[in-house]
Amino acid sequence: MLFSCISSKPGGLYTDCIQHCFAKNEIQLLKNKEFIYSQFYDVGGTTEVRGRWKLSNDTISLTTYEQHEDRIDSIYENKITSDSLIIIFKNDYGSVVINDTVFADQICESKFRFQKMQVYKLNIFSCSDQLYKPISFDIKDPNSNHITIVTKEINSRIFLKDKKYVYKRNRLIEIKNSSDSTKYKHILRKLK
Repeated sequence: MLFSCISSKPGGLYTDCIQHCFAKNEIQLLKNKEFIYSQFYDVGGTTEVRGRWKLSNDTISLTTYEQHEDRIDSIYENKITSDSLIIIFKNDYGSVVINDTVFADQICESKFRFQKMQVYKLNIFSCSDQLYKPISFDIKDPNSNHITIVTKEINSRIFLKDKKYVYKRNRLIEIKNSSDSTKYKHILRKLK
C-alpha cells in the first residue's frame, strides 16, 4: 500500500528555492515519464535540459537525452609524412590523454604536436564541457599520426546519466555517488 502511494505522486514541479533566488534548480517530472531540468543563475540566465525519468521503489533516476559523449561528432585518423603526432580539435578546444599517459591534461588547445608514437587509445576532454569528463576512443590504426576530432554544438552543458533522487514526503533528495567531491545534497521541494 505504501509503494502504491509513492508511485502515484512523484509527478510535478520541484525546486530548491521558492522566492528571491539568485540561483535555483528545478525538476519537472511529467506524466509521460519525461522530465525538464533547469538551472537559473542571476548572471548566467537559465539552462534547460530534457530527458526520461523512472521510478524504482522510492528512487527516481534521471537521464538526459543528450549525453556527454554526443559532444564528439567524428574522429578522422590519417597517416601523413611527418615526424610528429598531430591532434587537432575542430569547432572546439580540448585536451588529450594518449595511451593512458597524460600529455596535455587540463590544457585547452585546438592543435597538439607530440613526438611520433603509436596511438591505441585517446581520452578526449572538451574544454567547453563543464563536467570535464573524458570521452574514451580506441584508435583503429595505431600508426595514424594525424588525428582530427570534430565536435558539435549541443543544446546544453548539463548531462545526467542515471542521476538518482529519493522521493520522500513531496521532496526529491539527491543521492550522492562516491566519485562526487561535493558534500552538498540538493533537496528539492514540490510546489503545490
